[in-house]
Amino acid sequence: APSGDYVYTAFLYGGYGTLRGLPDDLEKAVEMIKGLVERLKDRANVPVIPGMIGCDHAFPKEWVPDVEHYARGKDLPFTVEQGSLEDVVEVVKSSEERLGEYRGELLSSCYHSCLYGVWSARTYLKQLCFSSEVKLIHLVEPLWTIAWLLNEVYPSEFILRAWKYLILSQPHDSICGCSTDEVHREVESRLIKVNSLADELLECTGKQFNVLRHFTRYAGIDFKKYALPVINSHVKLDFSEDSIIYLVAYNTLPWSRREVVRFRTRPEVELTREQLENLEKLLIKKPPESLKGRIREKLVVDYRKYALKTPEGKTIFYQVRELEDGGLELVWVDDFPSTGLKAYALVPRREEKIETDIRVGENWIENEFFKVSFSEDRGGVIRVEDKRTGAIYEELNIFEDGGDIGDEYDYSPPAQDTIVESSNFKASVEVIEKGPYVATAKITTVMEVPRGLTDDRKARSTEKVELPITVFVSLYSKVPRIDVKVVVENYAKDHRLRVKFPTDIDVDTHLAETHFYVIERPNKPTYYYTRSDGTKTYIATKPTRLWIDVSDGKKGLCVVTKGLPEYEVRKRNGKTEILVTLMRCVGWLSRSDLLTRPRGAGPHIPTKDSQMIGTWVFEYSIIPHSGTWLEAEVYKTARNFIIPVLAHEDFPHSGELEPVYSFMKIEPSEVVLSAFKKAEDDDSIVLRVFNISGEEIEAKITFDRRVAKAWLVNLNEEIVSELDSIEENSIRVKIGGHKITTLKIILES
Repeated sequence: APSGDYVYTAFLYGGYGTLRGLPDDLEKAVEMIKGLVERLKDRANVPVIPGMIGCDHAFPKEWVPDVEHYARGKDLPFTVEQGSLEDVVEVVKSSEERLGEYRGELLSSCYHSCLYGVWSARTYLKQLCFSSEVKLIHLVEPLWTIAWLLNEVYPSEFILRAWKYLILSQPHDSICGCSTDEVHREVESRLIKVNSLADELLECTGKQFNVLRHFTRYAGIDFKKYALPVINSHVKLDFSEDSIIYLVAYNTLPWSRREVVRFRTRPEVELTREQLENLEKLLIKKPPESLKGRIREKLVVDYRKYALKTPEGKTIFYQVRELEDGGLELVWVDDFPSTGLKAYALVPRREEKIETDIRVGENWIENEFFKVSFSEDRGGVIRVEDKRTGAIYEELNIFEDGGDIGDEYDYSPPAQDTIVESSNFKASVEVIEKGPYVATAKITTVMEVPRGLTDDRKARSTEKVELPITVFVSLYSKVPRIDVKVVVENYAKDHRLRVKFPTDIDVDTHLAETHFYVIERPNKPTYYYTRSDGTKTYIATKPTRLWIDVSDGKKGLCVVTKGLPEYEVRKRNGKTEILVTLMRCVGWLSRSDLLTRPRGAGPHIPTKDSQMIGTWVFEYSIIPHSGTWLEAEVYKTARNFIIPVLAHEDFPHSGELEPVYSFMKIEPSEVVLSAFKKAEDDDSIVLRVFNISGEEIEAKITFDRRVAKAWLVNLNEEIVSELDSIEENSIRVKIGGHKITTLKIILES
């Protein structure tokens, strides 16, 4: 690994089902085993050849012990023994001096098909999985850990249940989207459960629809089951004498950040004396008696007539957006402390001019960093001017639609493809949010694309269908990124829809964030399938966990996605382009007539759902920057995009936490947080970080209280060594380049 770590690996030449057809005829079974040994004996550098009997869609073979016993009675130049993969690995480990060394990605199809198209099959599953991981890792676990540190009960059972649903959805065929429709409907259902359970662990989601009145009057509700009201109950919400409602916003990232908050609520809060008396029985922290005195018959708070006041006395006149379901969205931008909170009091709104960097025009929006304009004549393509560097990026956000005769495992263009681009159609542009904190442009275009394939699957059909695309592009006050939400109504089949971002940067490599690492890859495809005639079909697409960056060291363009793992970087017309796959719509689990992969990869089963007919939503962010990805800290901006600042409302009450409060801070920024959770087996917290740079650095982790003890542990939370670098409420630890470091920590009360 780039960190210098290594793992023992057994390369299963020929795949992981080399004896999957082992017959119950004992003599024929021995002949099959002899054939396997003959094929692999010259390739094996350890004294074991694994014959894999289990495989996809294969039932257990109860005659395997009989085959082993029969083979032991034969005069063979080798021994046949039934065992496990663990047994194979033990032999490998005992033969370390004979092992070779491999560095780099394991993406070659030289000996066995890698099946690259699974990165984009059924992208809705990838998006749901991504959302689940973000919520559990970056919201649920950190916030409940904070609540636990405040002496509240940690909901281990419910968090574990959410993780089990998620892990049950991540076997390779499940998350890769390469199984039957019935399987993936179940996977989708589980992932929806994870998302719903994560949301409910944070707050009662029914409050958005005003069902709290039902809970408080009839059904009852336990606010101690939700992380946000639990932590709220410890915060001093009494700094504004006349306020009857407070909002508390939470940043779970370990650095301070300026970020947008979108708080959903109902337009009015109605409160009678009876309702308040019912609430008092249920609330964790009771509101002051003075609140009762202000309610005669009914108290009504209309959010549209209020603003926010910070503990420092600053007034924030949030934007109000009315939602189609009758709710409201309050929108503002502010600075938030690291792994911390900031409280606001609701105060009557008054007319006041607001200083802002947000500007809007008929077909453009602007903030301190960027001016973003849209071409109605060319499908709403985006032009970005980076006001810091003077760099201009033209022709961004063009949608490219091409044919796909492939299957769930792999993409394949038809022999005669037809490429359609959104820039060849007209668009309408409307600025629907105009500041002072957020400017959003809505771009609507309707592409016309082939309905499907010709009967012989060699070309796209001449019959066309509409492909409506609605794009929402947002800028935030003094925030250096451009957020994009895309809504696609898909009525076409057998096609691949991608969005592209050209740059005038002339480079041969690019960067992408993967697991605990930022990898540099060549733009030119390096992996390939070998066809039966010996020709090679190179695979241009690659995977990312979060973002892709093209930079020449002076300036760069980064694209961050929410759960869209497939991309390509290519040279076209002298420009380096990033392309992100939004959806790859195919109708077969596997086929044998692709122009890319040389043979089938699974059963020949139609899969109607993988055509993704319907309406789909995709989100990504565009980050122009100066310098390199590391100098520009795009990894921080990317995480600011995917991890929201949450807000929760409450009545006034006392508390032990200041209304602006930080629980933890991690320095320097190259130390990236991967987990912040309560330990599984004892009363400590577990902190996992990794060094995203290639240089050794010293990390400083500062808490809001004294550190009693700390240990280095492995990924299983087993102690490796005790740390002696504790300084009051902070820990210092050196982390090598690209290293993962896990700490177990006991904090004083």
